[in-house]
Amino acid sequence: MRYTTLILSLLALIACSESGKESNKNRADSTQVSIDTVFSSACFDLKDFKKLELPLKIDSTYILQVDTSDKVHYYQIRNLKSYFPDTLFKTGLHSMINEFCEIDSLKENGAFEEYLKKIDIGMTKSSIAFKIGYLTLPTGTNVFLWGIEYSSYEACPYFSGKILVATYVNESGKNSSFLIAESSGAGDPPATGKTDLWCTITKEGSFQMNGINVSDDIDVPGVETETRTTRIDLSKNTFSMDEIKTLVVDDEDATP
Repeated sequence: MRYTTLILSLLALIACSESGKESNKNRADSTQVSIDTVFSSACFDLKDFKKLELPLKIDSTYILQVDTSDKVHYYQIRNLKSYFPDTLFKTGLHSMINEFCEIDSLKENGAFEEYLKKIDIGMTKSSIAFKIGYLTLPTGTNVFLWGIEYSSYEACPYFSGKILVATYVNESGKNSSFLIAESSGAGDPPATGKTDLWCTITKEGSFQMNGINVSDDIDVPGVETETRTTRIDLSKNTFSMDEIKTLVVDDEDATP
């Protein structure tokens, strides 16, 4: 099991800086999806999650201090069979979830210690999933919040981080999952990178997310910074998403 998504994404950003990039690149997209046609009918059990209140602000401090002790098992996530909308923040989400499910299934079946004996560079050493709570939106539907915390074998390439995921369940009991927050880092020198994603869930039930990716080639002066903004609105029958802006600022050629 090799965790390559973060490293590949990081290296791709570095490679772009070497081939010449445009700065201040803006993009705006709007998407609307019919919930009942794509969402899975499985979901979490409401009684297993604590009630949270709106509005909810998820910033760096929230991500750092969130309680990870109330575990989610791999089969609970597999059973969701969630639809994952194609947002700007989707990169690597499937890999993170699959890596967790593989690690957790090894633990459940008593095979994890044997896995650790064979672990090598670029492989996931630790991955846990945890419950955060649930929100009831003004529409009367529920959103479950949960997360994954992971880290690699102690060698390059390295990676570690924590992601928070929202699983929305509509009035028909169908669900979709999307990334709402993240704090992660990865590297394979000379390439390194860090990703931060924050989210505010308003009283109206709108998810407003702001993220920043910083990548660096330590052999080249300067860094590349990419900022992203997304808004997701959930209704009883539709999933609406607005990708407001992507801004790339490249100062890799700047002098020290």
